[in-house]
Amino acid sequence: MKKLNRLLGSLALAFAACQSIPMDRSVSAAEGRDVTVTLEGCQEGPKNGYLFCRSQEGSGSGSLLTLTVPPLSCSDDRTSCAQFQFFRKDGSTGYGGGIPKGQNHANFTVGQVIGTSDDIQEFHDGEYRVEVIAFFQDNDGMEHSRTGSGLVRVKVLRRDYVPAVCDAPEIAWKVDLKKDCQAHITTQYRSAICGKGCR
Repeated sequence: MKKLNRLLGSLALAFAACQSIPMDRSVSAAEGRDVTVTLEGCQEGPKNGYLFCRSQEGSGSGSLLTLTVPPLSCSDDRTSCAQFQFFRKDGSTGYGGGIPKGQNHANFTVGQVIGTSDDIQEFHDGEYRVEVIAFFQDNDGMEHSRTGSGLVRVKVLRRDYVPAVCDAPEIAWKVDLKKDCQAHITTQYRSAICGKGCR
C-alpha cells in the first residue's frame, strides 16, 4: 500500500508539472515587496512568508525547518528548478542550496540559518531573510524565473526559561479566542495558545 501511495504521489507530481499553468500577469511578489516563501518548523505549521522560531540558549543547532516550493518544470540543463539563499542579520550571504528536480522541500536547522554549528547563543537573536529563485517553463516551453522571499525570526530564550504549555497547573487565566482557541496565561505572563482550531 505504501509503495502504491508513493507511486501515485510521484505520478501526481509529474502530471502537475505537465499540466498547462495559468500565467499571472499582476505585479510580482518581489516587486510588491511581499514575503511569500512557504516555511514551517519550530512547532509551527506552514506559514506564508514569516516564521517565528523560539530557540533555547545553548540548545545546539535547534529545530528542523522546511522550505517548500511548487512542483516546478524547468529546462533539462538545470539540476535544480529552485535555488534558495539565506542572509545573516548583517546582510552577508549565509546558508543556501538548490532543491533537486522532482522534489518540493528543503530541510535545514536553525543553526544553518543563523550560521553556526555551535550552541545557539543570545547574540543570534534576530531576523534572517531567505530568497528563492524559481525557474519554470510556460505552456510554450519558454523558461521564466521568479523570486520569492521570506523571513525567519529567531527568538533566543534564556536557558533557564521554560515556556508555558497548555493546561499546565500554573495557568492562571484562560481567555477564549476565535476558532475554538484559548490563550493560557500564567501570572509571570508565560503564555500558550491552545485548542485544535488554532494549530
